[in-house]
Amino acid sequence: MRVVYEEALSGRSVIDSTGRLIGEVDALVLDPEAWRVVALRVKLHKDVTEELGVSHGAFRAARLDVPCEFIQDLSDTLVLKGPVSGLQTLAAEQPSPTQH
Repeated sequence: MRVVYEEALSGRSVIDSTGRLIGEVDALVLDPEAWRVVALRVKLHKDVTEELGVSHGAFRAARLDVPCEFIQDLSDTLVLKGPVSGLQTLAAEQPSPTQH
């Protein structure tokens, strides 16, 4: 069994299914009861933040938790299963940065 640490994933580029660069991996989101990764937290680029209407802090980039089910591949780059517009629903469901 191979264990990948958060530091090994942090900073990797994230692209959607069209090849558009949308941000970079920031952290893993774990389910402590099931002992599994449920999502990857992605630090979004400014243009994607505006397109999705995601709120962010004054001095902090917007972050979005992308469920593992929405991830197609993870190697040197994280590739999503769909276009960035598919993240619109996720963005609407997640709390604002002041609620984290």
